Amino acid sequence: MKHIKYIVFMITGVIFHSCSDDFLNPLPETAVAVESFFQSDADVLAGVIGIYDALQGVNENTTTNIGDANRGVQFEHLLTEHRTDNTRNATLEGSKSDFHRYVVNANNVESEDYYQSMYEVIFRANNILGFIEVADVENQAKYAAEAKFLRAYAYFNLVRLYSDVPLVTEVVGPTDNEALFTRIPETQIYAQIVEDLQEAVNVLDNSAKARASKAAAQGILAKVYMTQPNKNYSGASQLCEAIINSGNFSLESNYSDVFYDELNDEIIFAVQYVAGNSAESQSFSSEFTSTFRQGREDGQNIVNDNLVADFVAYGGNRTEVSYVTFNTTSEVAKFLPEGTDLSVTPPDYGLSARDAGNDYIALRYAD
Repeated sequence: MKHIKYIVFMITGVIFHSCSDDFLNPLPETAVAVESFFQSDADVLAGVIGIYDALQGVNENTTTNIGDANRGVQFEHLLTEHRTDNTRNATLEGSKSDFHRYVVNANNVESEDYYQSMYEVIFRANNILGFIEVADVENQAKYAAEAKFLRAYAYFNLVRLYSDVPLVTEVVGPTDNEALFTRIPETQIYAQIVEDLQEAVNVLDNSAKARASKAAAQGILAKVYMTQPNKNYSGASQLCEAIINSGNFSLESNYSDVFYDELNDEIIFAVQYVAGNSAESQSFSSEFTSTFRQGREDGQNIVNDNLVADFVAYGGNRTEVSYVTFNTTSEVAKFLPEGTDLSVTPPDYGLSARDAGNDYIALRYAD
């Protein structure tokens, strides 16, 4: 389905120079002059979709040079779950294995890419906010709220992983080093996130799951309230109760359907992909295979024995669809490439495991 790629004002890729002033500064390689592009409501909508495109990222199997591509959320598992004692890498070699070994340094290319990817989202959102008045009057508030939701979501990811980061809320020039490279205290970052999400809550409805919605803004804001330095538990509780009382969401009776019946009743916000479409697919699902390797690497997110033991003891009906064990290796089952048939040996991962279409679930009702 899902998102046509619109390159409106940003680059198709960014070269990282971790020790230079170019690190946070996207240099245009293929771009359309923004003043001449945004002429109608359709143009502004195309720009809004372009923000989602930055979040979606580029399939690693399509563009292997990490210096020239944003992976969006496709590396998020490395910076989050992979750093717990729940999962590990199949090999100790390479920068991706640094996460589960807790030896990530400032030059780690996956961390750099994720950091830059979130700023790509932010920069695109800021650009669209400067052209909102071009859109039809009845759509202006919605487009602005979507852009601010995505900006807040990106900043929430950044502040939790990197603490103080540059706060950029308007379009800046390539030489504006103060805006691009000054780290702002996380309390100010959180204040901006809250402001953006509150506007999204007040403006958006619940008509979408693959785009920003009122419930998505409420859910992320609830997480923000429980994560920020000055906790707001009562505010978080009210937001969660509002989602529950909306009647728009429910838990899936079949746990597997949460991940393979896309945009189901449990999904609040998901980043979508298209299987078999090199421009719209993702590659992280194939990297979760190990015993019968489908990805470019040796296998990621392999389930550790301690988590397997916890699933056996406490997982209930989720256990059998959460992981699968081949010989002595346990793999995350719920994100194996779309169409996986585990009833045969070796498993059938479909026609294009590296061009997987599994959605990235950013927020679900169970959260």
